[in-house]
Amino acid sequence: MVCLLLSSLMPAGARAGADNGIPALLGMAAEVPADEIPVTNSSSPARPDLQRLQRQLQVQRKRIDELGRTIVTLNEQLSRQAAAVAPETLTALTHERDENLRQAEMLRRKVQELEQSLAAQKAVAEVAGHKVQSLTTTLREAQSQNTALQDEKASLEKQGALVTAKEQEITQLRSSLDNNKRESMAQQQSLTEQLKEKSAALTSLTDELSKIQTALAEARKAPKRHKPEGPAAVRDYAIGTSLGDDILALLKAREAEGIHVDREMALVGIRDTLTGQLQLPEDILKKTLLAEDKAVATRQGKLVADTRKVGEAYRQDFARRKGVKKHPDGFLYLVDYAGDTAFRDTDFITVSVKESLTSGQVINDMDTRGSYVSQPLNAYPGLFQKALRLLKNHGSITLVVPPELAYGDKGYPPDIPPGATMVYNLRIQGVDSP
Repeated sequence: MVCLLLSSLMPAGARAGADNGIPALLGMAAEVPADEIPVTNSSSPARPDLQRLQRQLQVQRKRIDELGRTIVTLNEQLSRQAAAVAPETLTALTHERDENLRQAEMLRRKVQELEQSLAAQKAVAEVAGHKVQSLTTTLREAQSQNTALQDEKASLEKQGALVTAKEQEITQLRSSLDNNKRESMAQQQSLTEQLKEKSAALTSLTDELSKIQTALAEARKAPKRHKPEGPAAVRDYAIGTSLGDDILALLKAREAEGIHVDREMALVGIRDTLTGQLQLPEDILKKTLLAEDKAVATRQGKLVADTRKVGEAYRQDFARRKGVKKHPDGFLYLVDYAGDTAFRDTDFITVSVKESLTSGQVINDMDTRGSYVSQPLNAYPGLFQKALRLLKNHGSITLVVPPELAYGDKGYPPDIPPGATMVYNLRIQGVDSP
């Protein structure tokens, strides 16, 4: 009876729900599946509201579950105790049930409101999600553009560095060009001054040449030579020839030093000196001779050094030959034939000598000319005397003599250069006792 009364008081939905143990109110609340409730996205702008609504919805569902269990419990109690319960208790239970149903109804409405609010928030969240996706895409595009801009910036910076380097190089080139220009102008000015000096010197030389040509023409007009007659004329002529020999020897010496003298012009100078009619001032002549002496000394020094170097190499090569010895005085010798009979210092030694340069040039060959020297041993010069003492009669020897023991750094112009190493071949033709 009580069960029927309680059943009549429950709504149809509630009775249907009671058949499977789930209140009708709970069934209504369950019409929104849990998997359709939107899950909040941390990137959504509506995240705080959605989380709050979800928490409220969970709380209300929990209360509805509790009320449902309470109603089921009350129904079971009413069913078991309907017969034995007093009307007052039944009324209290009924009242409690109705209150619970009322609260459940209120909660159902609240759930509906929350679901509506949640749906609205979900729509907002979806719109916000689309906006977030759009913004994300835009952000990625912006990042890509930023990367491209950074690359372009790096490229521009690199190009800027190259431009700066080129500008510095251009600046240096301009500075170098300016320096070269200044140096070129200075050189041009110096060359201009030198040209002026050379032009003045050329003018002076041209004048001197004109004077010399005039003097030469006058010299060519000199009277013809005539044969000397009489003792005085012969004497004077002999003196002239002696002077001429000295002059020729001097000219040969000059030629050996690399100076080639025009003989006709030299004769003009001799004639003007003899007549006391010099065509040039004495100071110019002295300066010219002094300058020429300096030039000769310079050439002489180089010639001596070169000749000594060649001689040293020859002596080193000769010293390596078999049988070659070095005399304590410093010359090298090779006894070609020792000879057969000893001789004394007072004996007359007849000797033929061949004198040569290290190049093989023969300066003097007594055998070729058919001449010889015959004198006591102690009358020969020291070099040859010491060489002859190494031989016996009919012996022969080859000497290689350094310049210090021969002609020195002066040489013997024109054939023997200064600093020359000499080669001598000595042969004893015979020995006579006094």
